[in-house]
Amino acid sequence: MRRPGSGEVPPNDEVTLPSVPEVLPPVGTPEGRRSGHLIVLKGASVGNVFSLKGDCVAIGRDDTSGVVLADPGVSRRHAEVVCEPDGSYWLRDCGSRNGTYLNAVRITERTLLHENDRLQIGLLSVLRFTLDEGIEASYARAMYDAALRDPLTGVFNRRYFDQRLPAEFSFARRQGSALALMLVDLDHFKRVNDTYGHLVGDQVLRQVGSRLLRAVRAEDVVMRYGGEEFAVLSRGANAARAEVVAERMRLIVANEPFVGEPALTLQLTVSAGVSVMPHPSIDDPQTLVAAADEALYQAKALGRNRVAISGGSHHPEASAPSETADT
Repeated sequence: MRRPGSGEVPPNDEVTLPSVPEVLPPVGTPEGRRSGHLIVLKGASVGNVFSLKGDCVAIGRDDTSGVVLADPGVSRRHAEVVCEPDGSYWLRDCGSRNGTYLNAVRITERTLLHENDRLQIGLLSVLRFTLDEGIEASYARAMYDAALRDPLTGVFNRRYFDQRLPAEFSFARRQGSALALMLVDLDHFKRVNDTYGHLVGDQVLRQVGSRLLRAVRAEDVVMRYGGEEFAVLSRGANAARAEVVAERMRLIVANEPFVGEPALTLQLTVSAGVSVMPHPSIDDPQTLVAAADEALYQAKALGRNRVAISGGSHHPEASAPSETADT
């Protein structure tokens, strides 16, 4: 059987991993067998490292898969990797709708995997197969953090938001499930920078990121959307559930003073706008963002320090007088 060619899927912001020289016994010998890994180079799960443990590891969007990919075009059980007793790894398509590609060639039968092979699953996900256990996996995670996390707050960055939102939207539409987007903005943050300087402003943003992570569910995704604005994606959350999460974020900011250096405490608040799909007026990721942004504007206009739901009610709380000089 002829091995697929070496043509690569177009890079499009892939994470390029350098080769790591290593002297290891041949694969297949009892003392030299190495566990296989799949490193996600492109897609909503970029940077994730999946260990191929067991005789057969499923790849798909089903939550029971060993390698779960939420990207568009991924079948429930898309493909599988089989590990033979001799330590070799084989890739097999499971009758997926959009096919499984190895080094840019669609496979139609079980195919042997080699070091650094690239797999394309669905429309977006590109994975790299490696037998290097510790070094490559650790380096991939480091590159993942560097590329997709905001260095100031530690939450995911705007680039990650732009990748994750379309994937989550497609997943929710395909499953007929809910998806909530919350935009959270610090009230009057410009005053903090103007009065105390950007060093204190950075300290505040770090604390906000930490608090938002404490307020959401483990499966929710917190991202820095830009400046003093954060975004949260909550899979499976309807409007009522999303309002509860947004209100928890509002309270965790409003009820705890912020500590800055030199000795300084600040009492700050946030406003939040929430949009949820499915909704008759939301038919793509852009309209989901626009709806959340409009709700955030409503929360600001109504006095700040409150949560507003797109097309619904707003949750009023004690707030500072409405002003238009800053947000």
